[in-house]
Amino acid sequence: MIDDFSRKANQYLAEDILVGQGNTDSDWHDVELGDEAILPLPSNISADQCRDHGVGYLVDDELKLRQGQANDALHNIQIDLGHHLFLYRTAVRQAKHSQHKKSRAWDAIHQVNTALNVHTAIYRRCRKAMITLSASSVLLQRYQELKEEHLQLKTIEIDPSVTGMCGENLPWFWTMNADLQAGNWMSECEFTLLQVKFHCAKANVDRCTEEVALLKMEMRWTANFFQHHSDKWRRFAAEAEAKRDVGRVCFAKKQTKTWGTLHEQVVTLIHRFHLA
Repeated sequence: MIDDFSRKANQYLAEDILVGQGNTDSDWHDVELGDEAILPLPSNISADQCRDHGVGYLVDDELKLRQGQANDALHNIQIDLGHHLFLYRTAVRQAKHSQHKKSRAWDAIHQVNTALNVHTAIYRRCRKAMITLSASSVLLQRYQELKEEHLQLKTIEIDPSVTGMCGENLPWFWTMNADLQAGNWMSECEFTLLQVKFHCAKANVDRCTEEVALLKMEMRWTANFFQHHSDKWRRFAAEAEAKRDVGRVCFAKKQTKTWGTLHEQVVTLIHRFHLA
């Protein structure tokens, strides 16, 4: 497809149009991607000039290529971010007491950051080409601007139930809308992410259900424990009365009342919070 671009451009367009079309892009930063050969693509020439020379169909062709390139770049960005987080949690945090391991871990982190910068620059250049090709607003809404805060990693789990986390969301490229009928990797990634969220939510529900069941049993055990001691001291009081031991009778009755009061309080709480 790119070779076809080159042949058509060299055939129909003037040579001076293809010269001096390169421009510096701050998105690349200091990333080295090899020799920057200026390809005679419509995004480097201008869509209007392509249409004037009768090769306007190349604009649509390049737009399709740019969509595929953007998908690949976003996929690589997701892999780089995941790899970065994996290294940080398994290598950097585990190397606190070893300078050698810490140096090796940070070297691996820097390599991942370099790859991330490359793929980020590719996506930004690709989106800039889409704008040059007059892409539709729907397409640009799908391939949004990639900002620096979108690439920031969080080493804690996003849990809406935690204070200060209810407003946290994943960056747009993790949940970007994709054509489910296309069966591309974006839809698979989104489906996998939804599966993970579902299982996390289900695990939280199951854990809460289990804790409620355990709490009900513990409350019943506590009530039975207090009732057991109350009955035990009541028997001691009866035995002391049979022996006419006034001191032991008073002490046993006091213990009976204490444990009985605790039992009544627990039963009241059980009924109040519907833990029966």
